[in-house]
Amino acid sequence: MPANCHAGGFWNNAIDAWGWPPYRVANQTRDCNGPTLVILKDDCLGVLYGLVPLPSAASDQISFRVMRTLVPCAFAAPC
Repeated sequence: MPANCHAGGFWNNAIDAWGWPPYRVANQTRDCNGPTLVILKDDCLGVLYGLVPLPSAASDQISFRVMRTLVPCAFAAPC
């Protein structure tokens, strides 16, 4: 699983060994519950190696709580 870089802004570099568009890893620290999530900056039509799509409708939204990492509210204390 890739990790977030700690320099150069919020999004990880699009040119990396994974070949993904700009992304951010969320819910990845050892004190998090639930799955690690990868948030893509832009829509991607192709299959990305190492990722499983999160089934959702186009109108679905996921809320995050800012902690040591971004934690989806479904796995954090109520938002």
